[in-house]
Amino acid sequence: NNNQPVIAANNGAGVTVNPNNCNINLEENDLCPAACEAGITFCYTDYTVTGNEVWTTTTSHPGCGVTADVFVQGTIRIPVNSSLLIESGVTVHFGEEGRIVLESGDNANEVGGRLDVNGATLTNAGTCRWIGIDVWGNQDFSQFPVGNSRAGYLRVRNNALIENAAEAVRLWKPGDLSRSGGIIRAANWPFRSNWCSAEFMSYQNFFPFGSNP
Repeated sequence: NNNQPVIAANNGAGVTVNPNNCNINLEENDLCPAACEAGITFCYTDYTVTGNEVWTTTTSHPGCGVTADVFVQGTIRIPVNSSLLIESGVTVHFGEEGRIVLESGDNANEVGGRLDVNGATLTNAGTCRWIGIDVWGNQDFSQFPVGNSRAGYLRVRNNALIENAAEAVRLWKPGDLSRSGGIIRAANWPFRSNWCSAEFMSYQNFFPFGSNP
């Protein structure tokens, strides 16, 4: 049946989801039956990054201890003036309500949240897709200087992988067009088996120091 979505499992095999048991309305964030998370121990439900955090294979996580496999059930929120670096060897597994949100700033003292996926893998937990990464921007402000502006900033490098998400990256705050203009810098096409890999909404960048060069 061509109407059946196929999810790539962690071993690379295809897992067919019964469409009668899987609601793919992304705005409701109700992607699959709860049974897809059965037996999984999550390190985090909702978590807010503070300061500049680094996750490596030797990082200790609440509920899981030291592990290279991190399980997230809810939202990892990266607020302004904060950053998260996920290093090579780490795999972050997200449940059906799992997502990452990079918030954007509103004034000169606020730098947008930053996420650097350096050779790590972001994937699903169990057999359901996770939601994806929301990178907020701000229509009222420039994206310059890149990586140090009010816009959220996502960097994906060194063979990092984002897979099995509903919408891997959305460069705006869903439902709020004033928060479009989030930034992504990605190398070697790091997306696999997502329903949608990247979503861009209308945003016009501008030079913030007088006339455009």
